[in-house]
Amino acid sequence: MNLGRIMYSVMFGFLVLGLLCKPAGAVEFDPVLNLSNTFDPTTFHTNRSRLPSVAVVGDNVYVAWFEETAILVPGQNPQISTEVRFRSSTDGGQTFAEGPSGKVIATGVGSDIGTVRVAAFGNNVYVLFGTLAVGGGPAATLLRSTDGGAEFSSTTVPVGKVSPDMAVDGAGNIHVLSPPVLGGRS
Repeated sequence: MNLGRIMYSVMFGFLVLGLLCKPAGAVEFDPVLNLSNTFDPTTFHTNRSRLPSVAVVGDNVYVAWFEETAILVPGQNPQISTEVRFRSSTDGGQTFAEGPSGKVIATGVGSDIGTVRVAAFGNNVYVLFGTLAVGGGPAATLLRSTDGGAEFSSTTVPVGKVSPDMAVDGAGNIHVLSPPVLGGRS
């Protein structure tokens, strides 16, 4: 029975987002492929790659994650930069486009992010992330690409909590699930 490639994401500390691939029938995983590659020990920046998500359609692999960078200036409070990043592969995860640290597809998303999810159907790629808006309630942003992740458009919708989830059915319809607010309905 050929199960294809088995892939899963790993996180090493708060610095690196990696991907391990296991060819069908293989006993061991391929070496870890660093996908975030944002740590630079020569600067006063500290980076945290977290909340990774991966989707696979045939040989296409799509990965999205939350990236938080603290710019440390001696004698001052750190300046925090937050982003959602994306990388894609068309060869089963052997190589990835969008540069060594991924493509930024959303900025200034805040540090109160609950989840990042990626799903795909054909050439359509969806990235969903939930945030706690300053001065408002939880919100989810759905990014949609119809060209394999080259360009994204976005829609923001109110949700019950900051950790929504999603799936794409066999007809290509996207379904978003939000846990209910205490005492409410999703």
